[in-house]
Amino acid sequence: MTTPPTREQRQYFRSAGIVYLHIQRARDPVDAKETIAPTMDPIALQLMSFRARLDYDRPEGLAYLQELTNILEEMHAWIAHTGSPDGALPIAQRQSVILSGSGLEFISPQPHPLGEMIIATVTFPGYPYATLHLGSEIMRCDVFGETGEKYRVAIAFRDISEDHRDLIIKYVNHLQRKKLAEK
Repeated sequence: MTTPPTREQRQYFRSAGIVYLHIQRARDPVDAKETIAPTMDPIALQLMSFRARLDYDRPEGLAYLQELTNILEEMHAWIAHTGSPDGALPIAQRQSVILSGSGLEFISPQPHPLGEMIIATVTFPGYPYATLHLGSEIMRCDVFGETGEKYRVAIAFRDISEDHRDLIIKYVNHLQRKKLAEK
């Protein structure tokens, strides 16, 4: 019988998978600390839920269409509030990443300076269905691909709570089980 891994060992469990990711620069190091509770991204998760419910032929279809209308109205209200439709809405991009309890790696169209403090907003498209806002630091940024137009960026989570680390590890375990089931 093997002993379960310690907390320190669990942070290095990793897997490649799909998440919704939004990166923004932190205004200052204090801003990059984990201050936002793990809540669901209202737009991304509502759209995913709406799409899942449309897969079924149900009489509630009209109600689901109304929900989509409400989501779009929320987006328009956000754009009207910020006054700038080009980039003002923090839309997360569906992206393949390598995720672990200590950080993640992703492909970016622009370079990021080493040591830059950012806030990484990660939404899991499957269990545990959560959005985390994680203060992070750029640890590596290498040119990616033959054309050199993209960058492989690695970030480390800073000041991450054990609750958030547990949610990340649950998603990593979910991805690993899914890959094993596919084999």
